[in-house]
Amino acid sequence: MIKKSIFTLIVLYRATCAFAQTETFDIATYTIPAGWTKSAKEGMVSYITTDETKAIFCIISIYASQESKGTALEEFGRNWTVLVATPLTIKELPQTEKLTDDEGRDVILGAASFVNGNLEGAAMLSTIVGYGLTTNILTMSNDAGYQSVIETFFNGLTIKKAPPAVTGAFAATTGIQSTSKVNSPPCFNTKNGIEGVWMGIYMKAFYGDPLTLGHTIWKTFYGNGQVYEAIPDIGFADFNKPESESGEAQFWSSYINNGAGNWIIKRPGVIDIDVKLNERGNMVISSQYYQRCKPVDGLKLNGSWTSWADPDDPELDRGVFGQKALIRFSANGQFTDEGIFNTVLQYHRDGTSVTTAGSGTYEIRDYSVILRYNDGHIKQAALTGFLSLDPAVDDKTICISKVKFSKRSR
Repeated sequence: MIKKSIFTLIVLYRATCAFAQTETFDIATYTIPAGWTKSAKEGMVSYITTDETKAIFCIISIYASQESKGTALEEFGRNWTVLVATPLTIKELPQTEKLTDDEGRDVILGAASFVNGNLEGAAMLSTIVGYGLTTNILTMSNDAGYQSVIETFFNGLTIKKAPPAVTGAFAATTGIQSTSKVNSPPCFNTKNGIEGVWMGIYMKAFYGDPLTLGHTIWKTFYGNGQVYEAIPDIGFADFNKPESESGEAQFWSSYINNGAGNWIIKRPGVIDIDVKLNERGNMVISSQYYQRCKPVDGLKLNGSWTSWADPDDPELDRGVFGQKALIRFSANGQFTDEGIFNTVLQYHRDGTSVTTAGSGTYEIRDYSVILRYNDGHIKQAALTGFLSLDPAVDDKTICISKVKFSKRSR
C-alpha cells in the first residue's frame, strides 16, 4: 500500500466512486471504479474514464514490472523520460517525493502539468522499486475531482515480490530458445478473408489519452475464429499460443462471419464489434482503419533505424553506445544494436533479462527478428513493415516490437 502524500498537489472535492472487483495485472493487485473502460496491450493496462459534457478525464496506466537496473531515483528518472516527458512533451522538471511502502519498497512520486495539443492536465508517475523489480504506474487527469479515486486506488494497491511466469520464446534466465511447440497461424500469408496480421494507427486520442495519438495498434486473426488483439512483443516465431491463451486471456477474443460479407468480434461481457473490409481492402473496426501486414520471411535489411522522430538528428550520434535508440542491419545478415533494448524498448518482453547492446547475426521470419549476439545471448522482437508496405520494397519505416523505427539517410 502507498500512503497519500504528493497527491495533495491536487485539491480533493469529489466523493469517491463505487469500486468494482479486485483485478490483477503482472505483479500488481488493485481495484478500479466500476464503469471505467479497460484498454490492454502487451506490457501495459490502462483504465479510463471521461465526461465529455465537462471535457474531463482520468487515466490510470499500470506497466508490467521490469528488472531493476539502479536506485529508485535512477529508475524514476529513466522512466519519467520514456513514459511521461517525451510523449507528453514536458520540459519542466517534475515535483518529486520519496516514500516507503508497507513492505519496504522505495517509491518515487513525480508530478508535472502538461499541454499536449488541445489536451491539458497533470501527470503523475509512481515508480515502485523493491525485491529486484520496478513497477511504474502513470496517472493523468485534467480535473482535481478524481483525486479521491486515485488515492483509493493506491491505498488498495499491493505488489507481489516475485515476477509472474514469463510467456514467450525464451527461458528467462539463460536466454536459450525454448522447446515450446511453434503455433504460428496457418494462414498468415493468405490473401482471402481477414486471416493474418493487421496494423493500424490511432488517428485521435483514445478516450482522451494523448499517449495513444499516432500509436500503433494491431489485430491478428486466426483461421479458426480466434483473434489475438495485438501482436506479441516477440512476433510469431516460436510463439507459444496455448501459453498465451492461458496467461494473457485479456488479449484473446473470437470472431464470426455475419453472413453478410462482414465479421463480428465477440468479447465476453462486451457488445459485439463490427468488422468489415472497405473497397480498398482495408479493415474497418469501429471507424478505426487497419491494413494487412506483408510477410517478412527471409527479409534482409541494409541501413540504420531509430525511433527518434528526426532519424538524422546529429544528437543521436553523440550518444553513448549502449544507450542509443539505434540499430544497424546489413544485407549479409549482420547487425549492431546500439542500445534499443536499454532505451525505447526497455519494456519489451521476450522472456530474457539480458539487455546489453552489441553485434551479431539476425534472422527475420514469422513477423519476428531474432538477434543472436556475439556474446551468446539472444533477443527476439516482433518486426513488420509499416502498415501494408512491403519492407523488402519500402523500408523507410519498420516496426520493431510495435514501435516505429525510421531509416536514417546515412
